[in-house]
Amino acid sequence: MNDTLNIGDYGYFQKGNRYFFKDGSKIHSNMGFKSKKECEEWISLKSKSHGFDWRVGFTIKFRSLPRSLTLVDKKGTEVKV
Repeated sequence: MNDTLNIGDYGYFQKGNRYFFKDGSKIHSNMGFKSKKECEEWISLKSKSHGFDWRVGFTIKFRSLPRSLTLVDKKGTEVKV
């Protein structure tokens, strides 16, 4: 994974992902995370290089993205901490 957060960069390309980011009404199911811990590590990495506008649980707003991202499961249900 590179150190840039671009539109379309919503996690890892890997098999077995259980969690995905939802951006508005679109779920980015092509990239995601196998665990909440893996998602936390990705958020931490990205926040160091891009910073947060804000974060509440698994809903985050990076300065480099126009909208907030919400972590959801395969069914689209919001993931709680």
